[in-house]
Amino acid sequence: MDSVYRTPTVGIGSTYILSLRDQRKGSSAENAPGNEIGYARVYDFRLESQSYNSNNSNLDEWELSLYDVQTFTEIKLNNPITQTVPAYIKGKRSGATAFLQGAVTSGVGLTVYEVSGNFIPNEQLIINGVNNGRIAVGITEYSVSDVKSISSWSSNSRCCYLYWCIECTEY
Repeated sequence: MDSVYRTPTVGIGSTYILSLRDQRKGSSAENAPGNEIGYARVYDFRLESQSYNSNNSNLDEWELSLYDVQTFTEIKLNNPITQTVPAYIKGKRSGATAFLQGAVTSGVGLTVYEVSGNFIPNEQLIINGVNNGRIAVGITEYSVSDVKSISSWSSNSRCCYLYWCIECTEY
């Protein structure tokens, strides 16, 4: 990473979750850039360059190691839906399954995570075991390569932003 504003909480077993974002920078260091496209937790964060440059922190290079990375899939629906969480979503033909990321009120899109399998366009969805007639008319699957920045809120409501460098390594 080539730009860091504050630092995340680090550690295995930590409940601290980072937000994976689809844009590199927000309007300010306090505003999250773009849309949230996933979650992750941090197990290591450290200075990668030889030394810390206090005169120009943009020259510093940082290494961030993540685990429990969950990218989202967006499912566009044929009709509006109101759905609370938790909700378990299943594709009737594909057999793909996922969990709803957040409650939806009269929305035509579902954001899901922990996807198993691949949802397919024009298939009926079964939500919490009920076939409610909603059809997936569009599917957008995000991956780690779509992540441009990472942000999160700490317990004192201060934000930390970590911006990807141009080249990211995926393990």
